[in-house]
Amino acid sequence: MSAKFLLDESVGVRAARALRRRGADVLTALEAGLRGGEDADLFALSAREGRVLVSYSATEFARIVQNPGHLALGHPGVLVGPPLELDDLVRALLGYRAATAGGGGAARLETLSRWIPERRVARKSGSTAPSRSAS
Repeated sequence: MSAKFLLDESVGVRAARALRRRGADVLTALEAGLRGGEDADLFALSAREGRVLVSYSATEFARIVQNPGHLALGHPGVLVGPPLELDDLVRALLGYRAATAGGGGAARLETLSRWIPERRVARKSGSTAPSRSAS
């Protein structure tokens, strides 16, 4: 089963549209009626719907994830990090979805940049080499 995502307000609707164009199952906090809501409510919704929560607000979600009740919810995990360019965010989430398609996704809290696949860039000689995009 492919990962489903819940994007909080810090991530935005442009990312949701870009991910949907690539076949991802995405829900935003705004669509869920949680605009300006509590992070704990967003976390609970993502647990109920089996959605990986995606946020640029790492501090608050790190605190929530450390709560012992987190494991009782059976939460699929939280992906956080500093804001990324739209292209890098989409690549990270699609990379996460591909890598976890058979299960074994984020157990707790992971950084978004971990899931950005390496890019292949052409060198002057015509060969390609892996290159990490800046986060």
